[in-house]
Amino acid sequence: MSRIATGNYDAVIVSHSSFEKLPVSDATFTRFVGGQLAELENAITEAKAEKGDTRRIVKEIEKAKKRLTAKIKERADREGKDRTITFEELGVDQVFIDESDLYKNLPYVTKMNRIAGLPNSESNRAIDMLSRRANLKERNGGRGVVFATGTPISNTMAEMYTAQRYLAPEMLKACGVEHFDAWLPTSGRRHFP
Repeated sequence: MSRIATGNYDAVIVSHSSFEKLPVSDATFTRFVGGQLAELENAITEAKAEKGDTRRIVKEIEKAKKRLTAKIKERADREGKDRTITFEELGVDQVFIDESDLYKNLPYVTKMNRIAGLPNSESNRAIDMLSRRANLKERNGGRGVVFATGTPISNTMAEMYTAQRYLAPEMLKACGVEHFDAWLPTSGRRHFP
């Protein structure tokens, strides 16, 4: 990674495992998590404003906030450890991710709980990729990420939503469908036999 940072390369190929060990800077991480927490706060406000019983969705969003806060604490506990080169220090302005389906376990909040075909697992790998994407977006005006995979959607509609969160979050926001529950009715339709 040090050679990448000090060299003058047009392209560099690194393995997924090496890429995933490369942290974003603390400042980038803090900005990213702050943005995610703000989105969750907005989701709580929207849920409370809705008519009907919204306790369950508010509770789910609160759990998501706690998980994110725990990640901040975990990151802070690591600060004193080894100092490594960060993603930003590499000077990367574009990433091409092969087998991008490895990053499909990005968490989302939904009122639709316990529905077959809507897994809501989360992985640190996916969250780290989203933070790198946010960093590249800041530096390159929304550009800088290309996903490649033979199986972009293998199981669920949520995988399509996740891909759009990585590649076109500005479009989702502009259309008012940045939350999964708003996105689903506009992008999917249920078919009965």
